Amino acid sequence: MPHKKIAWTCSACDKAVKDDDGYVTMDMVEATRVDGEREAWRETNPEGGTAAKLDTYPKPAPWRRLPPRL
Repeated sequence: MPHKKIAWTCSACDKAVKDDDGYVTMDMVEATRVDGEREAWRETNPEGGTAAKLDTYPKPAPWRRLPPRL
């Protein structure tokens, strides 16, 4: 199976992040918190829900782009 290339995009400026132009990271405490909130949401909305209910689905934890290490 061929590998697919991931195209990273900055969420602030919507521009592509070029190879060797830094790296991305995420606060794992925040990611774990969001994961728990999503699980709780799914338990209270087992059928999914209407568009209005989907608007209450917890947003993902943000990624941050950091400059390359020297």
